[in-house]
Amino acid sequence: MTTTPTYRDAVQRYWPWGERYATVRKILYSSIAQLDVLGNNLISGLKLRFPGNFADALPLLGRERRIRRGRTESAASYTARLRRWLTDHARRGNPYALLEQLYAVLPVKFPVDLVYRSGRRFRMDATGAITTDVLDVVLTEQWGRWVLYYYTDDYLTPTTTELEDLTMIPKEWNAAHCSGRIVILPTGAELWDYPDGHTWDESGTWDTPPVYVLEI
Repeated sequence: MTTTPTYRDAVQRYWPWGERYATVRKILYSSIAQLDVLGNNLISGLKLRFPGNFADALPLLGRERRIRRGRTESAASYTARLRRWLTDHARRGNPYALLEQLYAVLPVKFPVDLVYRSGRRFRMDATGAITTDVLDVVLTEQWGRWVLYYYTDDYLTPTTTELEDLTMIPKEWNAAHCSGRIVILPTGAELWDYPDGHTWDESGTWDTPPVYVLEI
Protein backbone atom coordinates (compact mmCIF):
# COMPACT_ATOMS: atom_id res chain seq x y z
CA MET A 1 0.00 0.00 0.00
CA THR A 2 1.44 3.31 -1.05
CA THR A 3 0.87 6.52 0.86
CA THR A 4 0.82 10.05 -0.45
CA PRO A 5 3.98 11.89 0.65
CA THR A 6 3.42 14.99 2.73
CA TYR A 7 5.43 18.13 3.36
CA ARG A 8 6.02 16.84 6.89
CA ASP A 9 7.62 13.68 5.49
CA ALA A 10 9.94 15.70 3.28
CA VAL A 11 10.98 18.13 5.99
CA GLN A 12 11.72 15.35 8.49
CA ARG A 13 14.84 14.56 6.52
CA TYR A 14 16.18 17.95 7.57
CA TRP A 15 15.00 18.04 11.20
CA PRO A 16 17.56 19.69 13.51
CA TRP A 17 18.44 17.06 16.12
CA GLY A 18 19.24 17.40 19.75
CA GLU A 19 17.22 18.49 22.75
CA ARG A 20 18.03 22.12 22.26
CA TYR A 21 16.17 22.02 18.92
CA ALA A 22 12.94 20.56 20.36
CA THR A 23 11.16 23.91 20.25
CA VAL A 24 12.36 24.54 16.70
CA ARG A 25 10.98 21.17 15.57
CA LYS A 26 7.59 21.97 17.09
CA ILE A 27 7.43 25.31 15.32
CA LEU A 28 8.46 23.74 12.00
CA TYR A 29 5.96 20.90 12.42
CA SER A 30 3.03 23.24 13.11
CA SER A 31 3.98 25.41 10.12
CA ILE A 32 4.44 22.53 7.68
CA ALA A 33 1.24 20.87 8.88
CA GLN A 34 -0.70 23.88 7.58
CA LEU A 35 0.78 23.32 4.13
CA ASP A 36 -0.39 19.71 4.20
CA VAL A 37 -3.91 20.80 5.15
CA LEU A 38 -3.90 23.36 2.34
CA GLY A 39 -2.65 20.78 -0.15
CA ASN A 40 -5.31 18.25 0.89
CA ASN A 41 -8.03 20.86 0.53
CA LEU A 42 -6.81 21.81 -2.94
CA ILE A 43 -6.79 18.18 -4.03
CA SER A 44 -10.28 17.61 -2.60
CA GLY A 45 -11.51 20.75 -4.34
CA LEU A 46 -10.27 19.49 -7.68
CA LYS A 47 -11.78 16.04 -7.15
CA LEU A 48 -15.08 17.68 -6.24
CA ARG A 49 -15.35 18.99 -9.79
CA PHE A 50 -15.35 15.47 -11.23
CA PRO A 51 -18.51 13.35 -10.77
CA GLY A 52 -18.00 10.06 -8.99
CA ASN A 53 -15.51 11.15 -6.34
CA PHE A 54 -17.95 12.46 -3.75
CA ALA A 55 -21.60 11.36 -3.64
CA ASP A 56 -22.57 14.49 -1.69
CA ALA A 57 -21.35 16.66 -4.56
CA LEU A 58 -23.73 15.20 -7.17
CA PRO A 59 -26.59 17.67 -6.46
CA LEU A 60 -24.22 20.62 -6.72
CA LEU A 61 -22.69 19.38 -9.97
CA GLY A 62 -26.12 18.61 -11.38
CA ARG A 63 -27.41 22.11 -10.65
CA GLU A 64 -24.31 23.69 -12.14
CA ARG A 65 -24.41 21.53 -15.27
CA ARG A 66 -28.21 21.76 -15.62
CA ILE A 67 -28.69 18.00 -15.52
CA ARG A 68 -31.62 17.00 -13.32
CA ARG A 69 -31.53 13.73 -11.43
CA GLY A 70 -34.47 11.37 -11.61
CA ARG A 71 -36.31 10.76 -8.35
CA THR A 72 -35.26 7.10 -8.29
CA GLU A 73 -32.20 7.33 -10.53
CA SER A 74 -29.11 5.55 -9.24
CA ALA A 75 -25.94 7.42 -8.41
CA ALA A 76 -24.08 5.46 -11.11
CA SER A 77 -26.57 6.48 -13.82
CA TYR A 78 -26.57 10.11 -12.71
CA THR A 79 -22.79 10.23 -12.52
CA ALA A 80 -22.54 8.94 -16.09
CA ARG A 81 -24.90 11.66 -17.34
CA LEU A 82 -22.99 14.35 -15.46
CA ARG A 83 -19.74 13.21 -17.06
CA ARG A 84 -21.15 13.60 -20.60
CA TRP A 85 -22.99 16.84 -19.90
CA LEU A 86 -21.20 18.88 -22.58
CA THR A 87 -21.99 16.32 -25.26
CA ASP A 88 -25.63 16.07 -24.18
CA HIS A 89 -26.17 19.82 -23.99
CA ALA A 90 -24.76 20.19 -27.50
CA ARG A 91 -27.69 17.99 -28.60
CA ARG A 92 -30.30 19.73 -26.47
CA GLY A 93 -33.62 19.97 -28.33
CA ASN A 94 -32.68 16.92 -30.39
CA PRO A 95 -35.32 14.12 -30.22
CA TYR A 96 -32.70 11.49 -29.43
CA ALA A 97 -31.30 13.58 -26.57
CA LEU A 98 -34.79 14.17 -25.17
CA LEU A 99 -35.69 10.48 -25.23
CA GLU A 100 -32.34 9.38 -23.77
CA GLN A 101 -32.65 11.84 -20.88
CA LEU A 102 -36.27 10.80 -20.35
CA TYR A 103 -35.33 7.14 -20.17
CA ALA A 104 -32.70 7.88 -17.53
CA VAL A 105 -35.08 9.63 -15.12
CA LEU A 106 -38.29 7.60 -15.50
CA PRO A 107 -38.83 5.44 -12.39
CA VAL A 108 -40.75 2.93 -14.53
CA LYS A 109 -39.56 2.09 -18.05
CA PHE A 110 -42.23 1.85 -20.75
CA PRO A 111 -42.56 2.41 -24.52
CA VAL A 112 -42.67 6.04 -25.68
CA ASP A 113 -43.54 7.55 -29.06
CA LEU A 114 -42.37 11.04 -29.97
CA VAL A 115 -44.24 12.36 -33.02
CA TYR A 116 -43.48 15.67 -34.69
CA ARG A 117 -45.85 17.79 -36.76
CA SER A 118 -44.12 16.63 -39.95
CA GLY A 119 -45.14 13.04 -39.18
CA ARG A 120 -41.62 11.98 -38.17
CA ARG A 121 -41.90 9.50 -35.32
CA PHE A 122 -39.23 8.37 -32.87
CA ARG A 123 -40.15 5.19 -30.98
CA MET A 124 -38.36 4.19 -27.78
CA ASP A 125 -39.06 0.75 -26.33
CA ALA A 126 -38.86 -0.28 -22.69
CA THR A 127 -35.15 -1.08 -23.03
CA GLY A 128 -34.27 2.43 -24.26
CA ALA A 129 -33.70 1.43 -27.91
CA ILE A 130 -34.85 4.13 -30.37
CA THR A 131 -36.13 3.63 -33.92
CA THR A 132 -37.62 6.13 -36.34
CA ASP A 133 -40.16 6.18 -39.17
CA VAL A 134 -42.51 8.60 -40.91
CA LEU A 135 -46.31 8.61 -40.52
CA ASP A 136 -48.76 9.54 -43.27
CA VAL A 137 -50.64 11.82 -40.87
CA VAL A 138 -49.35 15.37 -40.36
CA LEU A 139 -50.37 17.43 -37.31
CA THR A 140 -52.24 20.56 -38.38
CA GLU A 141 -52.23 22.62 -35.18
CA GLN A 142 -48.92 24.50 -35.01
CA TRP A 143 -45.77 24.43 -37.11
CA GLY A 144 -43.49 23.68 -34.13
CA ARG A 145 -45.39 20.88 -32.43
CA TRP A 146 -44.79 17.40 -31.07
CA VAL A 147 -46.72 14.78 -29.11
CA LEU A 148 -45.27 12.29 -26.65
CA TYR A 149 -47.26 9.10 -26.21
CA TYR A 150 -46.55 7.18 -22.99
CA TYR A 151 -47.79 3.58 -23.06
CA THR A 152 -48.14 2.58 -19.41
CA ASP A 153 -50.68 1.49 -16.83
CA ASP A 154 -48.66 2.98 -13.96
CA TYR A 155 -49.61 6.64 -14.46
CA LEU A 156 -53.28 6.63 -15.45
CA THR A 157 -54.09 8.99 -12.56
CA PRO A 158 -50.65 10.50 -11.81
CA THR A 159 -49.86 12.23 -8.54
CA THR A 160 -48.11 15.60 -8.36
CA THR A 161 -44.76 13.86 -7.85
CA GLU A 162 -45.38 11.50 -10.77
CA LEU A 163 -46.35 14.41 -13.00
CA GLU A 164 -42.95 15.93 -12.24
CA ASP A 165 -41.32 12.66 -13.29
CA LEU A 166 -43.23 12.63 -16.57
CA THR A 167 -42.85 16.28 -17.57
CA MET A 168 -39.44 17.33 -16.20
CA ILE A 169 -37.33 16.21 -19.17
CA PRO A 170 -39.78 17.19 -21.96
CA LYS A 171 -39.96 20.70 -20.50
CA GLU A 172 -36.22 21.14 -20.05
CA TRP A 173 -34.95 19.33 -23.18
CA ASN A 174 -37.58 20.59 -25.59
CA ALA A 175 -36.43 22.60 -28.61
CA ALA A 176 -36.93 26.31 -27.95
CA HIS A 177 -39.32 26.82 -30.88
CA CYS A 178 -41.55 23.81 -30.15
CA SER A 179 -44.62 23.30 -28.03
CA GLY A 180 -45.65 19.84 -26.97
CA ARG A 181 -48.27 17.59 -25.50
CA ILE A 182 -47.94 14.42 -23.45
CA VAL A 183 -50.60 11.74 -23.85
CA ILE A 184 -50.63 8.92 -21.29
CA LEU A 185 -52.23 5.82 -22.79
CA PRO A 186 -53.05 2.55 -21.05
CA THR A 187 -51.17 -0.41 -22.49
CA GLY A 188 -52.79 -1.42 -25.77
CA ALA A 189 -55.00 1.66 -26.01
CA GLU A 190 -55.71 3.32 -29.35
CA LEU A 191 -56.64 6.81 -30.48
CA TRP A 192 -58.40 7.94 -33.63
CA ASP A 193 -55.89 7.31 -36.41
CA TYR A 194 -53.11 6.58 -33.94
CA PRO A 195 -51.26 4.34 -34.06
CA ASP A 196 -51.31 5.07 -37.77
CA GLY A 197 -54.33 3.64 -39.57
CA HIS A 198 -56.65 2.83 -36.63
CA THR A 199 -60.30 3.80 -37.18
CA TRP A 200 -63.57 3.63 -35.28
CA ASP A 201 -64.89 0.60 -37.17
CA GLU A 202 -62.23 -1.86 -36.04
CA SER A 203 -61.69 -3.73 -32.82
CA GLY A 204 -59.60 -2.10 -30.14
CA THR A 205 -59.42 -1.14 -26.48
CA TRP A 206 -61.65 1.92 -26.68
CA ASP A 207 -63.19 1.15 -23.27
CA THR A 208 -59.93 1.54 -21.32
CA PRO A 209 -59.54 4.17 -18.54
CA PRO A 210 -59.47 7.81 -19.63
CA VAL A 211 -56.44 9.11 -21.47
CA TYR A 212 -54.44 11.68 -19.50
CA VAL A 213 -53.21 14.71 -21.48
CA LEU A 214 -50.54 17.21 -20.40
CA GLU A 215 -49.61 20.39 -22.24
CA ILE A 216 -45.93 21.40 -22.23
